[in-house]
Amino acid sequence: MALALGNVDLCCSILLLLMCSGCYQSYILSPDGVVYPADPFKFVGETLELYCNITNPNIRENASSLFFERQPFGPARYDVDYYNRTTVIPSKYVESLTTKTIRLRLDNVQLSDGGKYICKLKTYQTDQFIGNQIVKVDLRPGKITDFHCRVINWESMNCTWDLSVNYKHLEHINVSLVYTYEFSPSHRYHGTQEDCPNLGLTSCMWPPESYHHGHIYYVKIVVSTVNKNVILASNESDQYRVETRLYEESALAEEDNSYQIVALIQPAAVDRLKAIVINSSCVNLTWSHTALGQEKMYKAYYRIVLHNRWREILLHDEEVDNYYALVCSLSAFTSYKFKIAVLPKPIETQSPTQGYLSEWKYVEATTREDVPASSPEICSGCFYNISCSNKTPRNHRCLRIIWKDLSAKEKRGELTHYKVTALSEELASNKSFLFNVEHRNLTTVDIPLQESENFLTEILITPATKKGYAKQSSQLVLPAKSKMPIPPKHFLVEIDNDKSNMSHYYISWAALESNPKSGLKYQNVTIVWCQRLTDNVCKGNVNWITLGADVVTYELTLGVFNIMIGISAEIFDGLHMISSGITWANCIYQRNKVPLHPPKNVQMSSAHSYLKNSLHIIWQPFLCAEEPSFIIEYLVQYCPTNEGIMCNGPENTSHVRHDKNEVILENLKGNTKYKLNILAVSATGPGPSSETFIVDIKEAPPDLETIPVSFIIGSILVTVLILLLLFFFWSCWKRRKIFKNFTFIPELNNQQKKSNKILADYINRPLPKPPSEGQHLYDQPWV
Repeated sequence: MALALGNVDLCCSILLLLMCSGCYQSYILSPDGVVYPADPFKFVGETLELYCNITNPNIRENASSLFFERQPFGPARYDVDYYNRTTVIPSKYVESLTTKTIRLRLDNVQLSDGGKYICKLKTYQTDQFIGNQIVKVDLRPGKITDFHCRVINWESMNCTWDLSVNYKHLEHINVSLVYTYEFSPSHRYHGTQEDCPNLGLTSCMWPPESYHHGHIYYVKIVVSTVNKNVILASNESDQYRVETRLYEESALAEEDNSYQIVALIQPAAVDRLKAIVINSSCVNLTWSHTALGQEKMYKAYYRIVLHNRWREILLHDEEVDNYYALVCSLSAFTSYKFKIAVLPKPIETQSPTQGYLSEWKYVEATTREDVPASSPEICSGCFYNISCSNKTPRNHRCLRIIWKDLSAKEKRGELTHYKVTALSEELASNKSFLFNVEHRNLTTVDIPLQESENFLTEILITPATKKGYAKQSSQLVLPAKSKMPIPPKHFLVEIDNDKSNMSHYYISWAALESNPKSGLKYQNVTIVWCQRLTDNVCKGNVNWITLGADVVTYELTLGVFNIMIGISAEIFDGLHMISSGITWANCIYQRNKVPLHPPKNVQMSSAHSYLKNSLHIIWQPFLCAEEPSFIIEYLVQYCPTNEGIMCNGPENTSHVRHDKNEVILENLKGNTKYKLNILAVSATGPGPSSETFIVDIKEAPPDLETIPVSFIIGSILVTVLILLLLFFFWSCWKRRKIFKNFTFIPELNNQQKKSNKILADYINRPLPKPPSEGQHLYDQPWV
């Protein structure tokens, strides 16, 4: 009885399958069953029905074990989760028709309901595959929108539109376009209806052989949904009247329920565009165009290569008619980019726009060279002394002069060399040096000059190209040795880096006073900086800023590293601004840092001191690479000690200036041990202390080496004074003794006085000359 019932269900399933086979083109069979209808296509809002039937008689399970799964469309490439997104269709959408057949019914389907529907049979071992179908759901066709037409160079036409619907399955969308045309509104003759010559989903192209310029086209577009060569639905657009030329009588034409579209013209791009260089400031543009005899106008622009700003070229009718344009007022030896496009010439009409711009055509050209437009920029103090070679004469000094490089616009060509001329007031002559520019920007030169005590030297710097020298020269005045301003003292540069990779430089110097050599007051201070190539050699351009003479600090923020910073001071002597020249900072210190190291190589000795019970201490100064912070002073801390650990007397501190590296500790106790240490101090605070030194101060007797010079001189003066007093007393005593034995001698008469005078004259007579070589002794009157 059960077998008979099974045979009846099987027969019913086969009968249902045969009945449905007449309604559908095909269905997919598997060894165990079938899912139908084949490849169903539904519009949003319709009802989807799928049938799953077991056809294998050996399968004992019935329809209650059948179910449907759905996989979304895909998988996309590398979509590993595709199969994980398979979902089981809830049983409420599935019903059993027979013991071997089920039906899936989904009302009001949406786009998300499309995909692969799989029918499976649940067994005690696994889910057995029965069959599957691809279900596509899409929107119904809509009317096209945004219909526009464009005439290409008066010889072809292209119309475009928007489908207005975001279709999911464009492979099922079919578009057809039919058109006819008439000559003008006053001639209502229509040609035969034709299909679009070159049709796409959103465009139609009429090539030159199919296009008739000046005619009015009537266009209709039909959008259809097709599945298996069967049109499921379609939508026809309104009729569009396309005017390929603007007519004044268009407003008088009969209303025919058409949308009027003006097919605006887009000319072709220009041909054979060339740029012919005339000279260093003018370029002539030439071109041609295929649309001869048509009313056209041109737009042309130019800009410097690698610049963004375009400048419009004013075109004259005569130039345009002859297909050329002369562009002048250009910079010499500069690469320019030119572009030109075409527009249809407007006519008298109410239409706001009458055409499209053609494709731009580009061409480049470089203007010819010329002499430099200017000389390099230089500051009053852009020089400094350098070491001379052995070949330099002794009465010469060697200078390094720096300046800013010329811009490309100022160079007006490739610089070949600089001429540096030295004009001497003392020698009333000039001396010129030529410096070639070899594949680099020349901004530094070294020259030897004869040093003058009282006369200044004027330096002229003149750049040159292949076309010649610049008409102007840069001027630099080197002061006489006697009038050279003194550079600012205590020049200090500190750096503070922030997180934005910007470097903040804090620069300070001592206040300026009147120049002692000339008595003139300082006018200004110049801060100079550049990137360092080597020691005191700039890499690239030099930069500077001029400050007032009363300024003593300046802050500089830069985004580059490895910087050299210098300073100069300037005085105006009534005719020229003369400068001290650049003094470069030997070190650039880290700001807001305590010293990292204590003083090193400390040496102590009492033999070098002239004071009793004193200690002479000396240490090695820091180099820039050794200590990043600026040392403002050194502290020497000392006290007497017994064991060398604790102080047993007063603690003392000696302050030593930053530019000193020695100190003498005076008035120490003899025969006493002292403990001392040394540390460096920055503006932020003291650094680490040196090792502790234990020094034994011995009580030493005074000697000449330890007695001060002033004491020795005073002792000598006191001794001499005592000796003089003793001599005075001895002289007085001697005279007193002589007077005691004194005998009176009577006064001489005149005869005695005369005899004494004769005797005195004889004694004081002049002696004769000694005998010469070879002369006999008796030949001279000796007696």
